[in-house]
Amino acid sequence: MEEKASYPPLILNVSNEKTTTIRELAETIVKMSGKKIEIMYDRSKPIGPLSRIPYTAKARQILGWNATSSLEIGFRETLDWTKQRLIGNAARSS
Repeated sequence: MEEKASYPPLILNVSNEKTTTIRELAETIVKMSGKKIEIMYDRSKPIGPLSRIPYTAKARQILGWNATSSLEIGFRETLDWTKQRLIGNAARSS
């Protein structure tokens, strides 16, 4: 299947709609990386939102999509998909 970009790009939130703090997101990514990464906060910057609550109605309306995975499973599947794409693209360009 050929993938085509749209203009303007179609932006959709895909999430389980659970409120997740930025700290939880960062900790999940660090945990899944398997690396020892220190999470640092730049306190000299203005304070932004402490959490995100995604609005997924547009994805439901356009794609008929509803989340069925946890944050961790979604990150893992996204990471695996991205690695396959990057490895596949690197192999094709060699």
